[in-house]
Amino acid sequence: MSLMPVVKNQYQDDEGRSTPNGFLYTYEPGSNTLKDTFTDSGLTTTNPNPLQADGAGRLSNVYLGSGGYRMEWRDENDVVVWSQDDVFAAADGSDIANLETDIAETKQENVQNEASYTDSGVADAYVLTIKGGLTAPTAYRQGMRIIFRPTATNTGASTVNVESIGVVTLTMEDGVTDPAAGFIEPSRDYEYEYVGSIFRLLGRSNQRAEEDIEDQAISSSKIADNAVTLAKMAPGTQSHAVTYDSSNDPKETGDVVYSWKVIDTIDLTNGGNNDTSLWNVTGIASTCNALEVLFYNEGHDSSATVKVRVGPSGGTVNTGYDYISTDDSGANVNATDGFDVTSGALASAKNLHGKMEIRKIAGTNNWVASGHAAASPSTFEVFDGDGIISLAGDLTQLDILVDAGNFNQGTAEVRALVQLDDL
Repeated sequence: MSLMPVVKNQYQDDEGRSTPNGFLYTYEPGSNTLKDTFTDSGLTTTNPNPLQADGAGRLSNVYLGSGGYRMEWRDENDVVVWSQDDVFAAADGSDIANLETDIAETKQENVQNEASYTDSGVADAYVLTIKGGLTAPTAYRQGMRIIFRPTATNTGASTVNVESIGVVTLTMEDGVTDPAAGFIEPSRDYEYEYVGSIFRLLGRSNQRAEEDIEDQAISSSKIADNAVTLAKMAPGTQSHAVTYDSSNDPKETGDVVYSWKVIDTIDLTNGGNNDTSLWNVTGIASTCNALEVLFYNEGHDSSATVKVRVGPSGGTVNTGYDYISTDDSGANVNATDGFDVTSGALASAKNLHGKMEIRKIAGTNNWVASGHAAASPSTFEVFDGDGIISLAGDLTQLDILVDAGNFNQGTAEVRALVQLDDL
């Protein structure tokens, strides 16, 4: 076993003052069951529990046993000063090997969570196999995404079975409505997300399969110079006649075409000043129907929750959210003041990587958010969450913030899925 990472510990209160004659209580993780620490590296003699500090607020050497601890520091009057869960001794070789295995498995799960699949099913019952030689998933996970091109057009309510895990219902974006007959067709790619016990539609591509275009439908010999008329196009093209936007670039009048646009790339250090707790991003087009906020190596100077808030032209809102997030310990947090990138407060020593994706329900100002992020170093943490917000108008701005302290490192990038006219 290993010596506790800090020796001659001296604990302080919230104002930075030492707490003489304080008490260290040690428990099993996530519980109030006392767990022993030891006076020696052989783990033969246990400390008192609680263990009292001296008049300077210092403790003697404390050796930790196997597994984690929940630690609680109280002052000399037995009043709780702070509590910290999931405290571990410094890692030995076996711990590092297990951690490397966990990281590899997490990476594999992340790949599976947004993988493409081949369909071998029939109309209304699609059967999917993972592409690219990746390891197949063995269970459905919340937030898991699948992308596939169906082999047959649906006739109504439909299901999917991924790698023989089990049959699951496919729904539209609202998570309730069945797809109408003909909505699922072999000429498009479809993306779904596993939410609750169903796969909810995230989107479908505008690209159609090449085989849907008749050979020689338009030949150059039938088109005069500088003249393309509907009469010389193949049947069925009239509703997709070519028109031009304000920049004289061609566009279709049939299908509205969307593309991703980078709205802002933010240096979270504010040029090295490390003095900013909130970044407001404006200029999001009203045609936007999806947003992504990406975090690279984000850090902050206090224990804090990283949040994203959205709003119409009048300003971002900090109420009305219903966002449930969880960390890898299984603890759930319900946030009503924003979309939490971290499930609760994240320590200042951690670096955060991940994204928050926010998508609009067509024809409404209702938005659905889905977040995934991980924090390192030391004890690794993984956060996942889903939630909703209803706005009073078109979403045109968002905030990226910490609820305590300031950002002090990293980059954030905001991307919007907007109509081509707004690029």
